[in-house]
Amino acid sequence: MTVTLNTLEEFLTNYGWDYDIQDEVLVTGFKGESNTFRIFIQPTESWVLLAIVPFIPQPAPECTARFYQQLARINYELNLAKLCADVEGEVTLLTELPAPELTYTQFALALEGLCYYADAYYLPLLNLARDPEYLWPEENIE
Repeated sequence: MTVTLNTLEEFLTNYGWDYDIQDEVLVTGFKGESNTFRIFIQPTESWVLLAIVPFIPQPAPECTARFYQQLARINYELNLAKLCADVEGEVTLLTELPAPELTYTQFALALEGLCYYADAYYLPLLNLARDPEYLWPEENIE
């Protein structure tokens, strides 16, 4: 059984969040401590995608190598979410949930995780993308 747009609307309503629908995609978001984030939620036949697009803009040329090295390290440590770059270099924060028999509890946990990671990593990654002298925080963000 595939999750429908109506089911995801019910999940967001139960979660207490407002949303809009644009081209079969739910658009919602939240104001975190570090930024305001728009979240796009799209059901497909096999997956439900939750994404913050773009999460971080393309890094400055002088920051690219260090930025992508850190992105790879973070991805190794993340659970339930991944950071990915498109062909233009913009970074997306993404969660993919298996659509068949997705429950509200699974959806809510994924949304909470996405929000947590967005708030925790946004400023450090933005600084790393813009400032070649920026030092990555030594403390463990998780």
